[in-house]
Amino acid sequence: CQQLTSSRVTAIKDGRSVSEYFESLAGGLEDKESMKQKIDDEIKSALDAGLNFNVLCNIWLFDVGVSQNELMNESENEGKSRRGKSRKPFGVAKFLNRLLGMNMKRQGLVF
Repeated sequence: CQQLTSSRVTAIKDGRSVSEYFESLAGGLEDKESMKQKIDDEIKSALDAGLNFNVLCNIWLFDVGVSQNELMNESENEGKSRRGKSRKPFGVAKFLNRLLGMNMKRQGLVF
């Protein structure tokens, strides 16, 4: 994942983010075909750098407040949170709640 992260940071710094591409398209600087090719190239680059379904799931779960540490160290989560409040261990109910927080397209990819 470190190679993937590094390559995406470089791409964003170089103006090769998806949002930059969409801004170019909206501003009339690019047409759909050239934009599609650029985005396809970025996807291939990300796949070559290690992007896969498991990585995407971790990113999406992180986006809704679930970390891999919470999933893997369930027994260590009992007790106090970082803010000092008592916290229940991460379980299926919390996982499903976070999963439902994803948009429908992402939910469909998981299932």
